[in-house]
Amino acid sequence: MKVELKILDPRLPGWGFPSWGSSLAAGLDLHACIDHPLVLQPQMPAVLISAGIAFRSGFPDWCALVLPRSGLGHKEGLVLGNTVGVIDADYEGPCLISAWNRNPAGEGIRVRPGDRIAQLVFTRIARPEFAIVPVFSAREGRKEGGFGSTGVEAACPNPRPARNSRQSNLTFGDGDLDDMIRLTKKLLFAIEAVLDIAYNGGQVPVRSSEITEREGIPRRYLEPVLQELVRHKILLGIRGPSGGYRLARERRRISLGDIVRTVRGLETAEDPISDPAGGALGHQVVRPVWLELQDEMMRRLDALSLEELCGRAHRSGIAGRAAECGDFEI
Repeated sequence: MKVELKILDPRLPGWGFPSWGSSLAAGLDLHACIDHPLVLQPQMPAVLISAGIAFRSGFPDWCALVLPRSGLGHKEGLVLGNTVGVIDADYEGPCLISAWNRNPAGEGIRVRPGDRIAQLVFTRIARPEFAIVPVFSAREGRKEGGFGSTGVEAACPNPRPARNSRQSNLTFGDGDLDDMIRLTKKLLFAIEAVLDIAYNGGQVPVRSSEITEREGIPRRYLEPVLQELVRHKILLGIRGPSGGYRLARERRRISLGDIVRTVRGLETAEDPISDPAGGALGHQVVRPVWLELQDEMMRRLDALSLEELCGRAHRSGIAGRAAECGDFEI
């Protein structure tokens, strides 16, 4: 499927558009194409913000949906004034984002130029032929029952898995039960390597040999991790004699949470928390508490950017090529 795309705002390529957050991501992040920071106060009328693009798919069985970003909507309250924006296949005008602060009170939500505030999802649609009938041909199911007629109880009254079973699809919070955060060598080295590139590179590529020399990270750990970070668009791999690695986007737009999620995909060891064995206290008290702690840790990791870590390194007196430089755009 190919969609014709117009870049209406020349800043978008420098912000990394268009690119998906991962190889399996459904939503394409949309950027706020504004000239100055904007503060959305709680419950103020929705504001139309340009996404800086226009496109036309022309496929009659497809449409595009503008949706809120999951984390911004749930944690910050930044959603869409029209809930969901539907873009038909023959629409060719500019893409606009109806940004709304749903919070009843509190501080305003600050939107900066280039911030990713919504996402674009392409989905199939159907246009059925309607048969006008006096009564329906089938009368099974709920009939006219609706609006909570089936109740809110769990369909299965006993959610505890059998002792000898495997529960592969159970999720809690940000990830699967068998995807816990562990500070492994691979994760520690990945964070140190990306920080080294952010602190010493700027727009100048950093060679892996330089990272090994400065940080003492063995090459057998370093190269696979760097390649995975490139694949997830946290780093850019530059070929050639002057090549190396540099950040795929600005330091303030890369969080520790981004790095952790990437490296977690490389881990192969199984966490004990995914084992279905155990009693009621373990499944209903200990493991949920542990997962709540993981969610809290991921929120803190998401809030900690490379820009802040570079600032800490500079204040600690650590020498670096980009130590005194601010954030940059590519």
